[in-house]
Amino acid sequence: MKISVIGSVMYDEIFPYKGERKESFGGVLYNILALARVFGRDATIHPVSKLGADHLPVIIEQYLQGLSNVHLQGIRINPEGTNQNTLRYPSPDRREERMTLRTPPVTFDELSPFLDADIMLINFISCSEIALETLQQIRRHSRAFLFLDVHNLPRFVDADGNLRPKPLESWKEWVGCVNGLQCNEEELCLMMGQQLNSEADYQEALLRIVDAGATYAVLTLGSRGSMLVYKTGGECYGLTVPVAPVQQMADSTGCGDAFSAGFLRGLFTLKHPLKALLLASSVAAINCEAAGLDGCRDIHQAEHRMKTAYPELFRQIDAGWSGQLLRPAAG
Repeated sequence: MKISVIGSVMYDEIFPYKGERKESFGGVLYNILALARVFGRDATIHPVSKLGADHLPVIIEQYLQGLSNVHLQGIRINPEGTNQNTLRYPSPDRREERMTLRTPPVTFDELSPFLDADIMLINFISCSEIALETLQQIRRHSRAFLFLDVHNLPRFVDADGNLRPKPLESWKEWVGCVNGLQCNEEELCLMMGQQLNSEADYQEALLRIVDAGATYAVLTLGSRGSMLVYKTGGECYGLTVPVAPVQQMADSTGCGDAFSAGFLRGLFTLKHPLKALLLASSVAAINCEAAGLDGCRDIHQAEHRMKTAYPELFRQIDAGWSGQLLRPAAG
């Protein structure tokens, strides 16, 4: 299996919740490491990203050595350097970001060698990884399973480096190009252009995403768990699950990226969307148990953690349960 990952590698300055300041690399590097470890020998990971020449050898030495399934042909050196991000966590579930952007968007020509991928994961970290027109070209020329991590797509970086919300009036066009989508509560509200306050509100918004073209719509809810709405055979189903137990909280940075890696692994190897949600939650929990990129190191244990954390749900799914029926097939 070939997995292409589109997004920005960031040079991060992190101020964790109740932790000491640290410097690290982040951004799409979390996706790369999580996918490489979750899929192991079952997939090759092909990041498509731009960064400074001074940072590439450091990243290879510190993080990618020993990961023979990560291929770097899609990494391009950017003369202006690497994007930089300052992350502050005022609470475990909330962070503030300030960015210095140096890299231009990825073009369709730069992506063309990876159109034969089985999965293409697009993570909007810098707000402008690719243009909508580029995604539409990808959809026309590739049979890949396209998975969109909304992240900062409904935001922009102002002149002072602060992330600001912006209307995403074209959200249906973005969604219409992808097979699956992941977002958190704030991102979902920004996409929909309205405040959402309840589980019923969230379900309705995810149904709108499914109606716009995606097969899977995933919402992460921080310490309150996660939600999935998906369609199959003309019917729409949903499931909300609590977080998998965390043995010792260290750092929540990168949990969304670990979550998406687990979800994709579940879809393609466990071949069931509900199991994919449970696996994603378990991968994210393990990611929380170590600081920064070290959180990705033990996520190969996630399938065992999943069966331990959700035994009753796992039994129901194996017995044929598809989740809560949200909308029956028409007619």
